[in-house]
Amino acid sequence: MRKFIFSLLMIISLISYSQQEPNLSKYKTQKEKLQIWEDYCKKLIDDEKYKQLVTIANQGLILSKNDNSFLSKFYYYKAYGFE
Repeated sequence: MRKFIFSLLMIISLISYSQQEPNLSKYKTQKEKLQIWEDYCKKLIDDEKYKQLVTIANQGLILSKNDNSFLSKFYYYKAYGFE
């Protein structure tokens, strides 16, 4: 019985664990915000959460509409998520 309860708690803790989107209001410059968002995309790649990566990359595209360097990076992450 104890093994069952322990396994159930482990499964619940793993399911409830998910990455939170970074809070961009903490950062002042647009470049800092974009860098944090890019780091978040890299974490999603490491965790192999490709479906979520496409959504996050789309948000990154909206954030980086005036910065061509980050715009190209978020297009790359979006394509990577589809592959």
